Amino acid sequence: MYTRTITAGNSVMQGGWTGLYNTIGQCNTTINAIEQKADVSIPVTDRNAALGEAKFIREWHIITLLCCGEPYPLLKITAS
Repeated sequence: MYTRTITAGNSVMQGGWTGLYNTIGQCNTTINAIEQKADVSIPVTDRNAALGEAKFIREWHIITLLCCGEPYPLLKITAS
């Protein structure tokens, strides 16, 4: 029987993880930009829809990482 061990050094796995982390970073940038710099002329419903979509995509990618066994640092940021 042939068995193969997949490690973090595997280029296919590494590329997949890199893509997931890049997308999470892009979602974080989008969320911060919408929350801090969104033009007031953009309707609140549109801003909320864009925030919801970015947060959903980010969480989907985090869950994918966790399901693959990748430890993901979860930081809880609370407003002061």
